[in-house]
Amino acid sequence: MKAWLSFTCSDGTHVAHGEPLRLCAEFAATLPQTIAIGVNCTAPQWIPALIAELKLASDKPILVYPNSGEIWDAEARCWRGTGDPDSFANQAQSWFKAGAQMVGGCCRTRPEHIRRVAANSRQQTATTPLAP
Repeated sequence: MKAWLSFTCSDGTHVAHGEPLRLCAEFAATLPQTIAIGVNCTAPQWIPALIAELKLASDKPILVYPNSGEIWDAEARCWRGTGDPDSFANQAQSWFKAGAQMVGGCCRTRPEHIRRVAANSRQQTATTPLAP
């Protein structure tokens, strides 16, 4: 059975448990079942650095499924920030350019976030000339 492996990260270089993402991804890449490696349930601000770490660790396709960008305020018991679908979609373009082959969404992303990512990707593909 083939699988992709995804890690939740707490910053631009570490998985949530504390280990370096690069080491985890290097190990994951050795497993014959692994067809892609990525990060999920992670703040969008860390995605560019995490893509760079994944590229150093493996030549497997990279996937990213970040959160919307909102932050949970435990004291007020509410989400802070906008989690704007347009902002998320614009960031996604930079993730593709950085090396992500697949982009999705995790916590607090909604269908509209993914629609905007898809629309931007289609538009980018339609306006990008093919190399000779």
